[in-house]
Amino acid sequence: MGQYPFDTIIIINLKRRKDKLDRILSRIDTLGLNKVFNVVIFDAVDGRDINQEWLDKEGVVIQPNYFDPFRHRGITTGEIGCALSHYKSWEMIYNNKDIESALIVEDDAVFPDEFLDDLKFIQENVDPMDWELFYLSRKKIRDEKEEEYCEGIVRPTFSYWCLAYIVNKSGARKLIQTNYLKNLIPSDEYVPFMIGKGNTTLNRVWKDYGDYSKLLSLATIRRIINPENIAFDNSETEKSRVYFKNNFYDDGVDKFIVI
Repeated sequence: MGQYPFDTIIIINLKRRKDKLDRILSRIDTLGLNKVFNVVIFDAVDGRDINQEWLDKEGVVIQPNYFDPFRHRGITTGEIGCALSHYKSWEMIYNNKDIESALIVEDDAVFPDEFLDDLKFIQENVDPMDWELFYLSRKKIRDEKEEEYCEGIVRPTFSYWCLAYIVNKSGARKLIQTNYLKNLIPSDEYVPFMIGKGNTTLNRVWKDYGDYSKLLSLATIRRIINPENIAFDNSETEKSRVYFKNNFYDDGVDKFIVI
């Protein structure tokens, strides 16, 4: 692997959002990351294209009892597209012989100037056998004490976001070898579940993934990568139709502006 914990950067980007792609490629070019890593642009699954016919054709089944415990709604078409995009990225890591480990980033990720130094610290201080998924950005949900691995790095508790995280071959295999596509929930609910720190209010869906091995996971205490300031205002996942009990509908949530 060399001096860094991954060899490839996978950028998840909707084809119709070239503005976002241009911005993140500019950041990558400014830091010279494209000279250090193989950069792959992955065409995200567009939630606008998703309907029941599309799901049936792709063999995807939404977990029928999923209900967002914080937003009090079902999964959105944007979240479905996001989840499938991350899943296909895991497949790419697992199936591509030229990728040993990859940083998966969404297209609103912002890299700090010291990014490569942060990666060197991880590579020098973390045993590669101790992790399969490594959060570089997350939103810690509960105020729980986390087990310290080394300075600045912990075993994460329940956290949201799939903005920026590293997955190696072993981790990718575990993520795709459950029946996730037959019980789809948002990726930032599924990933915490797979590291053994899932949302306890979703216990009812856990049994549906069958036998699996929990991912070995680590996380930086501070976010090495942050979202753009406008990321959530600009989100495609929130501002889309809701799917619940085999129905798509527009609940109007997250579609108003407060001035």
